[in-house]
Amino acid sequence: MRVRVPDYFDGFSCLAGACPHSCCIGWEVVLDEDTVRRYQQLPGALGERLRDAMALDGEDVCFPLDGRRCPFLNQENLCDIHCALGPEATSVTCREHPRFIEDYGPFQEITLSAACPKANELLLGTRDPLTFSERQDNQPTEDGDEWLDWLVPLRDRLLDLLRDRSRSLKARLRDFLLITGEAQQLL
Repeated sequence: MRVRVPDYFDGFSCLAGACPHSCCIGWEVVLDEDTVRRYQQLPGALGERLRDAMALDGEDVCFPLDGRRCPFLNQENLCDIHCALGPEATSVTCREHPRFIEDYGPFQEITLSAACPKANELLLGTRDPLTFSERQDNQPTEDGDEWLDWLVPLRDRLLDLLRDRSRSLKARLRDFLLITGEAQQLL
């Protein structure tokens, strides 16, 4: 499968305890089923603490916030689970964030969330135009929706428009909004 990533993607590394806006503050951590099973079988004090912290929120098992903080975020703003057991022992949410994967069938795109200070630094810390690279992985592909045939070229056109620094930002944003408004009406 083709995988498309922004040019700054490989430069990302979590700031961990040095992050001025930790993703472990203010966001409830949802646990995937495999992680829940692993935590239910983990022996010792950490296993007990994990089981005690898990709660059902609708259909999701999560770690409810304790004073706006994940209950495993320690005083150094590091994850106790990550420190004790390694990154592979954390939930999918924690392992992937701030990466977001969009699967379109014949290809995937992986981006970084603008909620992450390090991702913003990488994106906004250069005057170079944003570009994307493509990689291949061994995942099987599926057919994409019929709208991909016109939506992907439209998005590429919009990105080209935003990259055109020969025009003022105001003019680029105006044209961007006009084009997307027309596209939305067609949808």
